[in-house]
Amino acid sequence: MSREAALADGRRIAEEGMTSRCTVRRKTDQTTDHPDLGEVPVWVDVYTDLPLKVAGFSRGQSQSRHVTTGGVEYEIAMRTDHFPALTTDLRDNDLVDVTSGDNTGLVQRLVETDWQDQATAQRFPVVSVPRPEEWS
Repeated sequence: MSREAALADGRRIAEEGMTSRCTVRRKTDQTTDHPDLGEVPVWVDVYTDLPLKVAGFSRGQSQSRHVTTGGVEYEIAMRTDHFPALTTDLRDNDLVDVTSGDNTGLVQRLVETDWQDQATAQRFPVVSVPRPEEWS
């Protein structure tokens, strides 16, 4: 089997495991008036109905971040989201709104969208964030 065929098979298998769907939104520099909230940011949908797998890190690759609240330091586990390998327009701070699957309603912020080639999926670290009020 050629390298290209093996990569195509790997991508197909990876995408079959992406059983959730999401909308990826990006905050723009614009604002608008919301009837209940006042001035709010305008968001643009970068992707809708994008296949997704919400996952942890591979065994032995535990990743966490440290947060200090009220003088107490906490270690918070980070997760990773898997997207189709040919997904090309994701950026740091984009928000991932899980629209179907086991984690429907979860909103996560992309933390580090460093790209790679010859991958079976695009895998990026994420942190859970509150749903922006203006998305209602």
